[in-house]
Amino acid sequence: MYGFKLDKEEIKSHQKVKTVNGYDIDFYAYEGLKIPKIIAEDKKFKLFFSPYKDEYLEIGEVLIDRGNFYLFNFFPKENSYFILNNFTNKIKKENHSSYIIVTSSLIDLKYKVIFKDLNKIETSSDFLPKMDCKIEIESLEQISFIPEDIKYLE
Repeated sequence: MYGFKLDKEEIKSHQKVKTVNGYDIDFYAYEGLKIPKIIAEDKKFKLFFSPYKDEYLEIGEVLIDRGNFYLFNFFPKENSYFILNNFTNKIKKENHSSYIIVTSSLIDLKYKVIFKDLNKIETSSDFLPKMDCKIEIESLEQISFIPEDIKYLE
């Protein structure tokens, strides 16, 4: 089936995070995942998220209804999918990749999501100054399933 895709969508998410260096910083996420309403409301709809490119988490009833589409927040205040104090330290130096699988009776999709910090620091030092994190999705690319993904498609 053609014409269905996931996309990034503006979201405003903010929380305080304590970094691995002990600083309190502001953590902002500016984009979430836009899921077409026809897919998200399908009786067989499932969303799987792999924040660290290893295990997939099945995501429950956390989508935000935006009228003609639903929105998935990668960085909710409660029950974060990431260990944010480590995440904030690493994303200051390099972008972070995660994976999403969406299944429904209409279509199955897999995407690679690359997050970037707008306040990235070019340094080889492990010491990072106190700087807020401002996260955007650098790219959202549909990719092919691999044999290990079959268990999520059944």
